Amino acid sequence: MHETFQPRSALLLFLGMVLLFAAMWFGLYLTVLLPRGMTAF
Repeated sequence: MHETFQPRSALLLFLGMVLLFAAMWFGLYLTVLLPRGMTAF
């Protein structure tokens, strides 16, 4: 199993998960915090 392990695919998977997590938090920020800040003004 370790012979067929490719570091590049693991790095791409890690970057994909990080981007997905960042996109999720960005969407949460846009849908929750931004309208609340706009209604405060």
